[in-house]
Amino acid sequence: MFDLNQRNASMFRHPSLTSVTSADAAGLSIYAGLVKYSEVAAGNITHAIRFTLQSAQNGYIAPAKHFGPSGNKDLTIMPYGTRVRLKASFDLSNFYGHSLVILKALKKYGMIFADQGSNWFLTREPNDNWNSNDLSQLKRVPSTAFEIVRRVSTVTRGFTPSNSRDV
Repeated sequence: MFDLNQRNASMFRHPSLTSVTSADAAGLSIYAGLVKYSEVAAGNITHAIRFTLQSAQNGYIAPAKHFGPSGNKDLTIMPYGTRVRLKASFDLSNFYGHSLVILKALKKYGMIFADQGSNWFLTREPNDNWNSNDLSQLKRVPSTAFEIVRRVSTVTRGFTPSNSRDV
């Protein structure tokens, strides 16, 4: 169970391995952020979706609880926990099926940077009913179609808040 409103003392001891709170670098619940087939088939996703990027800033912002061993201090790279959403102006009229359901959720709830991996990769649960051709439509959405939801501060390796800025 992950209560994103709780900030327990153990998370402030990271990067020691004894303080890691989940299997992803941001310390978030993986399951809570998955794209689930049952939601998509029902036509409605009611939560933010987890996503990955190849590079991560050496820091995190809420709701993330810690960060992985990236070591990257480049402030133009997102820290873990960054929430982005699909711009309201992005035209969805040429999308259909599962991809349309996912894109509507990305406009309403956005997605949260949870781990390093492929760039802009949305994590979905395994299910034989996914339609790969349908989901391939998502590749047509450029990264410029997203906007960063404003954040306040980033916690870095010394766990000293630093001035954070939108990138």
